[in-house]
Amino acid sequence: MLQLSSYLKTLNHGTSVILITKDINLRVKADAMGIDAQDYKKPSEGNGTNYDGVLDLYLESEIINKIHSDENGYSLTEDYGLVENQYIILHSNNNDQHKGIGVYRKGKIYAIKSKLKAVNIVPKNVKQSFALDALLNPDIKVVTLSGISGTGKTLLCTSSAIQQTIIDENYYRITITRPTISVGKELGFLPGDLEEKMDPWIKPIYDSIDLIRDTDMKSGKSKINTAIKLEDYIHIAPLCYIRGRSLINSFMIIDESQNLSPLEIKTIVTRVGQGTKIVFTGDIFQIDNPYLNKHSNGLSQLIKKFKGQNFYAHVTLTDGERSDVAEAAATLL
Repeated sequence: MLQLSSYLKTLNHGTSVILITKDINLRVKADAMGIDAQDYKKPSEGNGTNYDGVLDLYLESEIINKIHSDENGYSLTEDYGLVENQYIILHSNNNDQHKGIGVYRKGKIYAIKSKLKAVNIVPKNVKQSFALDALLNPDIKVVTLSGISGTGKTLLCTSSAIQQTIIDENYYRITITRPTISVGKELGFLPGDLEEKMDPWIKPIYDSIDLIRDTDMKSGKSKINTAIKLEDYIHIAPLCYIRGRSLINSFMIIDESQNLSPLEIKTIVTRVGQGTKIVFTGDIFQIDNPYLNKHSNGLSQLIKKFKGQNFYAHVTLTDGERSDVAEAAATLL
C-alpha cells in the first residue's frame, strides 16, 4: 500500500493521494514518506461511549417512598428521557439524605432489591448492584458491563453464571470465550489440545472462580456442593470456531470484548439460541487491538445499537474494588 501510494503521488496528476488505514504503524510510516494518511471515519455520533446505563433522578421524597413501597412500579408524569432497563439513582429534592435505587422498565420505575447476591458474592457499591440485577434477571438476555480494571466485571458475571447454572439450574452450561489478543509481543505457538491452548486466555475467569469458591466456603452458609467441580460446567468456545454454531440454554461470557470488531460481535450474538443469556465485559479505554479505538470497537457499537431494547441492559462500573493500587493505575496511567 505504501509503495502504491508513493507511486500515485509521483504521477503528479493534480489529485491528492490519501492512504486510509486502521493500522497506526502504517500511518506513521506514510507520514514519514510525506504521504497523507488518515484513520477510517469515526462512527456516527451517539456511540456507546456516552451511555453508562445509569441516570441520577431528582424527585420528591413522597414519590421515592411510593417507588419503594409499590411492587407494581411507579409511572412518572414527566418525560425524563429514560430508556428501557436504564438504572436510576433516586435523590430527594427536599432531603439530601433520602435516596434510593431503581430501574425503568415498561414505562414504570421499579425499586431494586437491596440484598442482591450471587453465590455469596455481594455488590460493594450501587453500580455493582445494578450490574447484578441485570445479570440475575432472566428477562434480560443481553448484558454489557464496561469499566476500568478492578471494578468487578468478571467476578460479577462469573458468580452470576455459577448461581444460575449450578445452583438454580436455569442453564445447562457456562460458555466462555474471549479474543486471543496479547498485551505486548506474542509468545508464539502454544502446545497442547484446544483447551490447553485457550487456558492462558481464560485464566481471569478461573481466578474469579477460585475467589468465588473461597468466599463461599468462608461464608458459613456454603451454596456450592463441595463434590461439584465447577470447571466441569464450563465450556470454552474459541472465537475462530464459533461461526455456524447455535448455543442453547447457556450462560455465555464474552470477556475483553472491547478487542472485538463490530462484525465479530455480530457473529457471536447471532449464535444465541433459545434459553441463552449472553454477557459482554470490557474496558473501552484499554484496547489491545491495533485496528480498533474506543468508538469503533464492537463493545461500543453493541451498546449503541442495543440501547433501549427490552431484552438488553448496560452498566458502566466506575468504582475500583480490586485495590487502591489497581484503581490508581487504571485512573492515572
